[in-house]
Amino acid sequence: MVGAVIEVFADALEALTNIGADLPPAVREQAQKVVISAIIVTQVATQAATMAAASAASSASAASSSARRKP
Repeated sequence: MVGAVIEVFADALEALTNIGADLPPAVREQAQKVVISAIIVTQVATQAATMAAASAASSASAASSSARRKP
């Protein structure tokens, strides 16, 4: 049973490492550039969204605290 799980995992890993193996080198290089650019843009957008959410939560918390302090 464990051997079958390991074999399936190994097959999946091999399939992932072979992605793009059938592409010509020039096409593969261009595809790598596109993928890297997409990853960078995604990371920047995720970071910006995280910072915006934290800022909004901080502002909401500060507004809530100041509203409670007023008599």
